[in-house]
Amino acid sequence: MNTLILHDWKNISAEDTEKKLIALLEIQRAKIASRLAEGSPFTWKNFGFFMDELADEMHRAWSPLSHLQSVANSRVSREVFARCEKIISEFDTELLQNKGLYEAYGELSDDGELTDEQRCAVSRILKKSRLSGVDLPAAEQKKRFGEIKTRIAELQTTFENNLTDSEWEKHITDASLLLGLPDSTVALAKREAEEKGLEGYLVVLNRSNFFSVLENAKNRELRYEFFREWNTRASEKSDALDNTLIMKEELLLRSEEARILGFKNFSEVSIQEKMAESTDEVVDFLRKIAVYSKAAANEEYRELSSFAEKRDGIKRLEAWDIPYYAEELKKEKYAFSEQEWRMYFPLSKVLAGFFEIIKRLYGGSFKEDALVQVWHPDVRFFRVFDRNGELSGGLYMDLYGRNKEKRGGAWMSDGVVRRELADGSIQLPIGYLCANFEPPVSGSEPLLTSEEVETFIHEFGHNMHHLLTKCKVFSVSGTNVEWDAVELPSQFMENFCWEKESILLMSGHAKTGAPIPDELLEKKLATRDFGKGFSETRLFVLSLFDFLLYMEEDPGSVDIGAYYKKMAESLEPLTIHDWNRMPWNFAHIFGSDMYTAGYYNYQWARVLDADAFSVFMDNGKINWKAGEKFEEEVLSRGGSRPSAEGIKKFLGRKPTVDALLRRYGFIK
Repeated sequence: MNTLILHDWKNISAEDTEKKLIALLEIQRAKIASRLAEGSPFTWKNFGFFMDELADEMHRAWSPLSHLQSVANSRVSREVFARCEKIISEFDTELLQNKGLYEAYGELSDDGELTDEQRCAVSRILKKSRLSGVDLPAAEQKKRFGEIKTRIAELQTTFENNLTDSEWEKHITDASLLLGLPDSTVALAKREAEEKGLEGYLVVLNRSNFFSVLENAKNRELRYEFFREWNTRASEKSDALDNTLIMKEELLLRSEEARILGFKNFSEVSIQEKMAESTDEVVDFLRKIAVYSKAAANEEYRELSSFAEKRDGIKRLEAWDIPYYAEELKKEKYAFSEQEWRMYFPLSKVLAGFFEIIKRLYGGSFKEDALVQVWHPDVRFFRVFDRNGELSGGLYMDLYGRNKEKRGGAWMSDGVVRRELADGSIQLPIGYLCANFEPPVSGSEPLLTSEEVETFIHEFGHNMHHLLTKCKVFSVSGTNVEWDAVELPSQFMENFCWEKESILLMSGHAKTGAPIPDELLEKKLATRDFGKGFSETRLFVLSLFDFLLYMEEDPGSVDIGAYYKKMAESLEPLTIHDWNRMPWNFAHIFGSDMYTAGYYNYQWARVLDADAFSVFMDNGKINWKAGEKFEEEVLSRGGSRPSAEGIKKFLGRKPTVDALLRRYGFIK
């Protein structure tokens, strides 16, 4: 019988987890030493499966607390969590640098009876070991490498904590300052004020409110204030929460790590586990497409500048003006209103519609189980069933913002990973889908903006990659693929936000349930390319900033703020003010390992997803049957074979950039 492992969230604590981890590490060390002492032969049955089981055991012990740190950090002692991270990091490095384990895996790799999936798993572990210094000739180098990895993990946690703790709020008594903001934002601000015994409104700086103000507030000073506060979080304005020294130290440590391993820079290290074959290939790819987006951004800036000057006398359009005037121009140019559109996307409609999309594509279904224990009353749990009606996994959804105890943004993570157990049964996968949408106010259901719908579907796409895997080996299951392929399933799903058939499935008027009128739908579809020059150029700025920063030969001499300013102004038509501290809150590359020297993954995946989705379109209609092939060749395979091979099999050819350039109107 297949197994669905559910956590006892009420009784998870940092202190208990620390004790369990320390005990578990000692047990695993003893087991590994005993197995290595037994010697050859090393087969999958007596060694590969054994090590895979230990890795999964560690993940299941650590994953719940790691997740709580992101969604309910008031329950987690930061000091204890930091100690846990340290011992996990040290243990990982210890195993990867274990020469005996490395040699055992080397012997196992020659076993002709390995399945393709097992062979990929062994190959990946051998590569990780080499990138962790297993071949380093001196014990001092290995020791220093381990110290670097542990210190980086500590810095990343502090970086994230500083962002979470960087609180700011605007108390407003003059309601006229809120003109243009959605009713839901105003209502939430009023409730926040009431809860603190204040008159008027309290607008808390979080992701949802930031975009709401930037896109809708008529008051330019309010937009500027929110933009500046958002882009100076965790900077020198607050000594206790300043990320300056953290970034500098991370850069130096990454450079030292690369040199110890024999690479010129950390970007070279990063691509070793990705599809890209060289740093030149990545930089050339980014610069090539950036030429198109830069030209489009310049044209958009000229159009917006002319519009803002005629309308409001704005002489110089700034970054905090772009979202607002883009929305206003969209209304005038296409007679399209985001607020009118938003009325057709109550969360329940989006969720039900997207479940239907998944059913049509992959045959899967979702059934909510309100009896499953969760970490917060807002969280919902769904049992996931495959096309045959068999239970295939579980999904937790935590969609609303919670100030102070939940980190910002939206993300997916794997709670439990699919793998085969010793008795031949399957441990079913469980995923987490987290966001920071506006919570319900006075019983009113949240209405999602276009961006929030795309965000929801993006993270759902990651979860489908995790939940639809058919892999039996922990280390290559689900999203355990080359990191520049991990964004393909998520960005691929975003395409369904732009097709009439799927839009109608996910929408219905919040008050009447009526479908979106054809006229409004056509207006929306006409805006697809609107603003893409700006949005895509922004991604290229961040991608190049990240990748080139980690290619610097002398990172100690880099002024990170000036480096970012120069990069941004080389591609964007906007002034980057000296006070701008965007890198100080760039958690993707300073707060985790996942996107360090790899933020380009988003753009790399855009090429793949645009090309893949072209297969789904048949004379303007969605070819739902293509979902079966996409599931078979891409989603279900995990890292059991090179991602490039699966993409090529799905397309029937190598991918090209043309579909992406056409999608955005950069070429005809």
